[in-house]
Amino acid sequence: MTMDLQEKATDDLVAMLQETQHRVDTLVQSASDIFKQSELAEWDESLYQKGRALLAESRKLFEETTPVAEEVERRIGPEVIQELGLLRGLQLEYLDQRWYRRDLTTQTVPAGNDIDDSLPDALENLKSMVPISWWRRQQSLLTEERRKTVLRPLQLCGRERWAPDLTTIHRYAYYLSVADDHLEKKPLLDMYTSARAVPQICSLGMALPYLKKVKGAEQKLRELWKAPSAETDARFFELLVAAAFARMGHDVEFIETSATKTPDLRIHGMAVPLVVECKRRQALNTYEAMEFSTIRGVFANLRAMREELGLVGELDIKFKQQINQVSGNVIEQTIRDLTKSLSPYADVETEWGNLHLKPLEVSKNFEPTRLYSPEFLRDVFDIDLELDEFDGICAIAKNSQAPVVDRADLPFLLKWTSVSEAAIERKLQTIRNLWIEAVEQIPTGEAGLIYLAYEEGHRPTLADKRTDTIRNLASTIYFKRRAISVPMTVILRLLPNLLLEGRPDFIESAIPLVSGERAEFEFWAKETPINIFVPHPKEGHYS
Repeated sequence: MTMDLQEKATDDLVAMLQETQHRVDTLVQSASDIFKQSELAEWDESLYQKGRALLAESRKLFEETTPVAEEVERRIGPEVIQELGLLRGLQLEYLDQRWYRRDLTTQTVPAGNDIDDSLPDALENLKSMVPISWWRRQQSLLTEERRKTVLRPLQLCGRERWAPDLTTIHRYAYYLSVADDHLEKKPLLDMYTSARAVPQICSLGMALPYLKKVKGAEQKLRELWKAPSAETDARFFELLVAAAFARMGHDVEFIETSATKTPDLRIHGMAVPLVVECKRRQALNTYEAMEFSTIRGVFANLRAMREELGLVGELDIKFKQQINQVSGNVIEQTIRDLTKSLSPYADVETEWGNLHLKPLEVSKNFEPTRLYSPEFLRDVFDIDLELDEFDGICAIAKNSQAPVVDRADLPFLLKWTSVSEAAIERKLQTIRNLWIEAVEQIPTGEAGLIYLAYEEGHRPTLADKRTDTIRNLASTIYFKRRAISVPMTVILRLLPNLLLEGRPDFIESAIPLVSGERAEFEFWAKETPINIFVPHPKEGHYS
């Protein structure tokens, strides 16, 4: 009899919580509708205050029933509480957060999924969704261009390789083709694209079962091949965010685009009307691309003068002024004077920067590896792409007609770094601007989660400055729009990397920024995905 009474009491408490949950949901939805009406009426103040009153009432109900929810959770367990969709207290597993660049390497971050285990099925599933005629046409464009790219002198800004021969090929087709080349271990693999392409193809292919549950996802997938090539990475990101929510059991829908600004996703069944906006920054911003263009021009002219100048070695340039404010002719003349001086290996200081030329062996032998692979760069130039402090490199060897080599003849490396404070500041601005753009997409009367992604190709010192800037966003950033909420922003640092002879590796590190108290952080970090590309709860990497 006593047990029956206890069970009835628990059932009564559950019924009360379910009724309260319904009342809270109704109040929040009503407030959202009224805020939208207020905006249409040029922010009618009486409507606006009515909406605020409804939200205050919903918060009061939530607070009053929290002790009851905790007692019910103690009696029947958190799993049952979650299945019932009731208000409840939440516990959050510790987030193993690694903030700084030297803590985000293949040696320090535990490996997650093996790319080669999942890639074959993932790749075939994605290729089955593109028209055969389109795929064959793209493949016919790739043959010669791929060879030109692989054998062309290496020119890297951060992790972005200059590949002018690929402008006529759709990026999605190229990503699929590069994934094919990786699986078949072809010597003519575009390694530096594979570091970005292969993990994304793997992640998206693995996400297809979850995307089947997302309304509008199939259309988005089938649009990948005909959408503008430059949008490929951003569209991958939107699909992967949708899949991450579906993986957690959420009811997800892509929002149709319209003439007005709209977010990407709507999440149904939450306590508040919830949308998600996804933004992915291009690998290089406009300023970085301008710097890279100047360096490429200098390198092209140096290559033409290599025999005349006897350029064998490593030329390290540290720019004190912004690179785009220094004439390429001035840089080239300074290098010409250096190589023809009596002391070519002495440090040279100018008003715009410092130069140092280090001698290298005229010919260097090593175990066979891909041309300009991490092993090649380590053996010939003694540099580490993951951790060395430079903004970019340009490398060339005379024997560059084969994709696999066992020596480097007449090697030359141009390594540059900009230490100008003005230049550094311009490289740190993009994330803040991206966040403000994302906020503009959130409809009035609704809450919006923002997911921002960018490739972290900067040297460790600069990368850490950007990370500190991001961590300060939570306390310094603001928005002016009324009747919207941004309860959480997740900033995803993506580190595409290469190992040894050119094996792709990919590290994802997420920084969740939550306004409010610890309880709010625990709610959003538990109920919504933090990692997007690497499908397990803590940051990790594919290898």
